[in-house]
Amino acid sequence: MLLLAHNRVRLSDRAQAKIRSILHERQKRQERGATGEAVRLYAERAGDDGAIELGLAFDQRRDDDLVVPAEGVTVLADERTLAIAQDRVIDYETQGFTFAKDSACEARPFFE
Repeated sequence: MLLLAHNRVRLSDRAQAKIRSILHERQKRQERGATGEAVRLYAERAGDDGAIELGLAFDQRRDDDLVVPAEGVTVLADERTLAIAQDRVIDYETQGFTFAKDSACEARPFFE
């Protein structure tokens, strides 16, 4: 399991393998290839109650990104997202990517 950005977030071997597979397929489908494409970890408000959802998307690097290369996978995230995702494990199961939280951790507030 890979630790991302100062042990804040962990990426399981299954998640790494799935991300590599998806990136490879995306590059094969594009005529010119997807140079520099990586997976972005992001956080967004999920509703009026202030709940936060984590997600993954394929994206290009931005100036304020923290970049973590990991055995063929590059993970991008900003500092605020990493703070929100602290103590999560990104995994991949049959239903998709999951963001399991250690039950001993407190909820992290989202600041504008």
